[in-house]
Amino acid sequence: MDSQSSWGSSTAAQCQSAVDWHNANWAASSPQLGPTQGAVSLCNTSQWSIFRSATGNTYTGPMGSRTVTCGPASCSLSPGAQTTHNVTQGYYRSANPTTGVPDLKPDGSPGGSSVEDPPASMCVNSCVQTRGTTVADLGDCWISKTPTATGLYRGSCDWRFTSTATSCTETPAEKPMINPTATVPPCDGSLGYINDKLTCVSKSAPTSGVPPRSKTIVEGNPTAGSSGGSTAPAIPASGSGSNAGGPSSTTDGTRVYPDGTRVTPTPTAPPTGTKSSVAGQEQLACGAPGQPKCAIDETGTPNGAEAYKKSGEEMTASDGLRNSTLASITSASGKDTNWAIPAWAQPQAGCSPWNLGTMPVIDFVILVDMCVLKPYVLGVMNFLWVFGTFLACLGMMGRVMGKGVS
Repeated sequence: MDSQSSWGSSTAAQCQSAVDWHNANWAASSPQLGPTQGAVSLCNTSQWSIFRSATGNTYTGPMGSRTVTCGPASCSLSPGAQTTHNVTQGYYRSANPTTGVPDLKPDGSPGGSSVEDPPASMCVNSCVQTRGTTVADLGDCWISKTPTATGLYRGSCDWRFTSTATSCTETPAEKPMINPTATVPPCDGSLGYINDKLTCVSKSAPTSGVPPRSKTIVEGNPTAGSSGGSTAPAIPASGSGSNAGGPSSTTDGTRVYPDGTRVTPTPTAPPTGTKSSVAGQEQLACGAPGQPKCAIDETGTPNGAEAYKKSGEEMTASDGLRNSTLASITSASGKDTNWAIPAWAQPQAGCSPWNLGTMPVIDFVILVDMCVLKPYVLGVMNFLWVFGTFLACLGMMGRVMGKGVS
């Protein structure tokens, strides 16, 4: 065993050779290292021990232990090979987000005010791979319809990666984004039920300046690290809304556009046709290349020509009454439009002095004669009547011209 001290720092293949050597060189009754103690467990737990015999095949204690530092699993992709992988972008508090920025990042930290793409280089499936940066490299972006145990909804996107053929080990920062076994972040606020849905309500105000969602969202929860897509095994039938993917639902693959429009994928019609609403009849497949144009049989459907006939007649009658009433208002018929007798043409009464009585003793009659002023008063009054009439006409014209017609 001492000659195998080189096992203390070795690759995964050398770790497995240590297990094989042990099982081949010790008696059958000795403790065997099974599969769970082999290349996987042995290389992940950092410690292994082998017991040796004191007398015969009886084991009394460990002969020694080795600290195992296993190298990464080898990359099986060739340089330049391109693959698509589903990457967790973050978590939302709603299954119908209105913004593109997740409420929480994959590791559970606050989402911030801008969308963060995955790192330019990541360890995916034991290979160092570079993430594409063009529009064509970003596939569908998904939103889970089932909340996690912490009331959050996983958001993910399908990204195209290019392999460098360099082996690697996943870092703790990459695990929440690409590893199906990653733990979902805890609720950063209050966890409870709203409309029978487990919901995480934030204790802080929403982040200001968050841009509206500009990309189409696809409903579904593919497994992190998978190739994406809306069918199994990318979306498992069961699940809890986490990186493991699933659960699947009847709305998987439904596209929700930024304006709220939902487009559900149409199942492929069987060649023999699909049942119509009329018993015993079938509607042949239509709309696809080589198939007839889709149309709805509208036989017997009212054309709507008589739908508003009664209302139209009532409106016509009311409009006629309005026109006739308006004509009677604006017409001069039945209205006194004469000037009558002008003030200056009216006959004038006679004039006599005012007798204020006779003074006693001297027998003097007191008379006040205003008749001498009559011609002058008539002239002034006639002028005032004419001028006042002129001003009244101007006022009426101004009120009519200055008021809108209702």
